[in-house]
Amino acid sequence: MSPAERSITIQAGQEMLRHKQAIAAALVDREFSRHPELAARYGAIAREKSLQDADYHLAYLASGVETV
Repeated sequence: MSPAERSITIQAGQEMLRHKQAIAAALVDREFSRHPELAARYGAIAREKSLQDADYHLAYLASGVETV
């Protein structure tokens, strides 16, 4: 990988980290709008745990992008 390509992957990972909360919120909003039974079945805690889970996954993904 060239230094320029390496710089781009690092920037992409950092950009993902900067926006991960917004991305996680958008993902969870979409999932809950597609499956309203989730909120009905599991309550408000489901959204909170889903946001936390999405945040973890995005952080892991961003780390992988930076490492490529």
